[in-house]
Amino acid sequence: MIGARIFLEVNTLGRLEIRRDQELLSGGNWNRRKVCELFKVLLSAEQHRLHREQVQEILWPASTSEQAANSFGKTLYLLRRALEPELVTGKGSSSTYVTLDHDTVMLAHDSLHVDADLFESAAKQLQIKMRNHIIKERDEQSTLLDELDAVLGLYGGDYLPEDIYEEWAQRRRDRLRRTYSWLLENAAELAVANAMGLRACEYLHALLEHNSADEQTHRQLMLIYARMGRRSDALNQYQLLREALRQELGTNPLPETGEP
Repeated sequence: MIGARIFLEVNTLGRLEIRRDQELLSGGNWNRRKVCELFKVLLSAEQHRLHREQVQEILWPASTSEQAANSFGKTLYLLRRALEPELVTGKGSSSTYVTLDHDTVMLAHDSLHVDADLFESAAKQLQIKMRNHIIKERDEQSTLLDELDAVLGLYGGDYLPEDIYEEWAQRRRDRLRRTYSWLLENAAELAVANAMGLRACEYLHALLEHNSADEQTHRQLMLIYARMGRRSDALNQYQLLREALRQELGTNPLPETGEP
């Protein structure tokens, strides 16, 4: 009888966590930096696949081609066994999660659940829906706002924050941040249109957590506070904007922003 497939549950947003059959994978080969990096490099690549030479250039840039090839082979071997300790040694054994085919190393999509993939997929479906369907009715807008909240809830934080300075993670981190920001911006717009001032403020404050010097977002918050009769909050928001612009950009708010 063929055993049921065991999925890997991979969390990358806010922290890296890998679970297999609900058991957290840690220790052993996971303590080897290059083993962990190889897995994360593949997670960050388009379609989770790279040519072995690309991997070697990323992880062993100072090594000769022969040294890098040897290091790659050993690290791939250790990664496979970190994911599947029971994997049999030898050419006849094959990994469920990491394959090497014609010098292309890849993660098996049908055996992994990656939170960043799920977030991007859900966001893309929602983007398509919003672009292809004009939503006018208030009930429809409220439902859409709930859907936006559900997708936003999948974003647990920045992608692989422990690798903030690694170039191989930056492209995907930036793409995920842009998607998250797009969702927040649209949620705030819907909330404002439906007179949900406090809810809109929550989305806008979340935007400022990633870009505290975003003058347009500060301006939107000031306007919402003003409409709600909360002048002191609008003034405080203006002061926060001034401080952020001075510290990060060495400039002042635009004249059109104005002090409330």
